[in-house]
Amino acid sequence: TLAWSPDGKRIVSGGSDKLVQIWRATDGELITTYRGHSGFSVNTVKWSPDGERIASGDSDRTVQVWDVATLSKFTTYRGHTNIVNAIVWQPDGQHIVSASDDMTVQVWSISQEIHRIIYRGHPSPVRALALSPDGQLVASGGNTNEVQIWNASS
Repeated sequence: TLAWSPDGKRIVSGGSDKLVQIWRATDGELITTYRGHSGFSVNTVKWSPDGERIASGDSDRTVQVWDVATLSKFTTYRGHTNIVNAIVWQPDGQHIVSASDDMTVQVWSISQEIHRIIYRGHPSPVRALALSPDGQLVASGGNTNEVQIWNASS
């Protein structure tokens, strides 16, 4: 999995090596490597809107947030009971939305380091997420060829 930084100067990667790595986009040089996931694969990586943090989701059922400036782990969210497949940041940079094989979509508060909201309603693993441009609505999709729309703030 790959994601460009908001400034377009770096790329973050994650994969079956369990590593989250930042690369310089201009020449492909490795900038740093984060270690902390224990599953068999990092499935999703996303930059925060301000480019100061990276969120990663793994088969170890966690969402981890990394601080780019200090090159260290900021926090680990544990709440999913199965593989984390997708992550999106809300535009305010204060909330992360994650989707899992546990059939839930969860909203995490960065400042409080807790669940803010847990959405249940998918009859199958949730594989994909998208936010509306204003960050108010979450679209989530699973294996059943349906997309569900959720209010991100309630």
